[in-house]
Amino acid sequence: MAKIRNPLMVINVTEGGTTPPVEQETYLCRVVDWEGTILKEEWLPSGATFTMPADPTYEGLVFDGWSSPVDIVDNAVVVEDMDIIIGAIYHTASGLTEIDIELTKGTGLSVTIPIQNATSVDWGDGSTNTGSTHTYANYGKYTIKINGSTFKYTNSNVGAFGQGSSPKNSYVIAIRFANTITTIPAYAFQYCVALKKISLPNSITNLYGTFINNCDSLDCVVIPNISATYVSNATGDLGRDCKNLKTIVIPKVINTINDYYGYSSAVEYISIPKGANIGASFLYVTPLKRLAINAGTLGNQFIYSCRLLEKVKLTTTSTTLMNNSFANCYNLKNVEINSDTLTTLGNSVLSNCQNLESVKLPDSITTIGNNVCSTAYALKEIKIPENTLTIGNNFCQACYNLEKISMPNSVTAVGTNFCSSCQNLQNFVVSTSLTELPSGYYNGASAVKDKEIIIPDNINFVPLRGMYLVESIVLPANLQTLNSQFGSYMYNCKLFDFRKVAVVPVRDNQTTSLTFFFEGMGKDIKIVVPDALYDTWIADSNWINLADCIYSASEYDTLS
Repeated sequence: MAKIRNPLMVINVTEGGTTPPVEQETYLCRVVDWEGTILKEEWLPSGATFTMPADPTYEGLVFDGWSSPVDIVDNAVVVEDMDIIIGAIYHTASGLTEIDIELTKGTGLSVTIPIQNATSVDWGDGSTNTGSTHTYANYGKYTIKINGSTFKYTNSNVGAFGQGSSPKNSYVIAIRFANTITTIPAYAFQYCVALKKISLPNSITNLYGTFINNCDSLDCVVIPNISATYVSNATGDLGRDCKNLKTIVIPKVINTINDYYGYSSAVEYISIPKGANIGASFLYVTPLKRLAINAGTLGNQFIYSCRLLEKVKLTTTSTTLMNNSFANCYNLKNVEINSDTLTTLGNSVLSNCQNLESVKLPDSITTIGNNVCSTAYALKEIKIPENTLTIGNNFCQACYNLEKISMPNSVTAVGTNFCSSCQNLQNFVVSTSLTELPSGYYNGASAVKDKEIIIPDNINFVPLRGMYLVESIVLPANLQTLNSQFGSYMYNCKLFDFRKVAVVPVRDNQTTSLTFFFEGMGKDIKIVVPDALYDTWIADSNWINLADCIYSASEYDTLS
């Protein structure tokens, strides 16, 4: 048997046979060194075992163990419906913090170190002292070795080297910490635009996510197994505006991932601890193409405007997928959400995902907000979850290629413009638990192929118009009101059957001109009404212009 592998699935092909291949989704299992080198990588299905590589060695560093989002047991991890990225942790063999620098005409010859009150500093040019600044005699590469553990005060304007948005630091190219370092403050290395490598030891107990903001050259960061007391600090704005940052490794101890993780970076794959809570705008303008995570609670628009994202598999214990989640992810094609707890889709979830092709939602959902799946132009089919009770305004509005929709009878309320402007929608659905069809329901759904539409008897308001291919409509027994544009532009509909209704229905807007009522319809249509209501019906001001098209039930029966 031959095996074809790609990052999304394993396909087994029987040689010489005709059995269709079995597709099995696979997940990334990757182990990286501190500077981003891939030590091992496999794509494996859920339930498979990934064996860790041998402990790495690196000149001048001591291996401290692994930073992993999942448990490593007997040198292996079990794959569970999520991508896994594991990183190597080191401290310096010298016991000193080591900073590699490169001085050029552009950087100048003066250097500042980030640690104050150092007991010794070897500047790498033969000079040693305890000062925090030094001026070199020549351009070139040097390694500074520092015995000290207390960082200088930093803030959003000034980093540990004295750098900021202006002037930036252009001489630091690598940092390797001693295992005496316990705290790295916020903004410590922001705007270190030449920094390519940073090694963080397990001795760190307090870390702030902003410590590497705007590090344009940084390729990888491995967060160590820091103290659980400070985990929420470690991920806020982590990797923000690091234009070349491809890999972020987060250990299992971190149970909260705060906002703007990897914002405007080059992150390719995301790996977070299983069940970690995710803050607002977690992934915003991030170029990853695939996301497979197992998360806890989810913040507002936790994934937003990731315009290269194509595939999502989300497992979550959250009760709500918050407003704007996945909105404006223009290239998103496939979404699968698995949950036993998710009950609510917030407003504009999956809106403006113009290339969305498939959506799988869990049956635990009971509430769908406004604008969900609107302007998903490529979507052809959607199944509303089995336990859904309410659907907000503009659901699937302007999904021009939508052909089929499934609605359970659990739905008791639907907002306006449900599936409006869905020009290729071919089936008409309505829940038997609804009492009215809202304004704009199926408005412009001109491709509906059902020759006869039978509306459930509990419906008291009907707004239908513009379904060109429908040939007959059976109106419900409880009908009381019609939209003021009811029946317009339903060119092939020759029969409007009102025989079950108990009262003459009125238009919802009496000030609207009667010309909009059945607008565009010829005189050959037949409006069939109960015998007992016929005289009242043809005299009613709403219907008087259509009197020649109105037939009593008994009269119509003789015609047919």
